[in-house]
Amino acid sequence: MKAQAAQKPSTPAPPKPVSDGPDDQQLAAAEGRLSELTFELREVQMALGVLEANSVADARKISELTAS
Repeated sequence: MKAQAAQKPSTPAPPKPVSDGPDDQQLAAAEGRLSELTFELREVQMALGVLEANSVADARKISELTAS
């Protein structure tokens, strides 16, 4: 009986705050990563443009060489 009397009645834990979305640190990290990926995408697009231009130039040269 003493053991039961010594125990406190259990109280429910307070509810955890509901998070509506990412915190400021997560947003800053995501924005930084987005900036990096955007930069990399632009570099890839420029490289593809160069490859396409080279391909067109090569096709013209091949056409000229095979026509003669």
